[in-house]
Amino acid sequence: MTPFRLLEINQDFLKIKPGETMEILFEEPQIPGDLFRILPEASYEIVSEETFAENKTSKIILRKKSEEQSNTPIRRG
Repeated sequence: MTPFRLLEINQDFLKIKPGETMEILFEEPQIPGDLFRILPEASYEIVSEETFAENKTSKIILRKKSEEQSNTPIRRG
């Protein structure tokens, strides 16, 4: 995924409303690390992560947090 595409994902995430989700499909294994470096950690929660072995594609679903939720400490599991 190109840096430009990561920027587009970031811009799209900024446009969604708190409580809404965004589904991101990718094939490159470094994408989650790149993505989580550009999105503020307090702004999202991971709803699900899935890898499809048959076509080597992965999926992450993120939910945008409200500003109140963003101010609480986040634990990643």
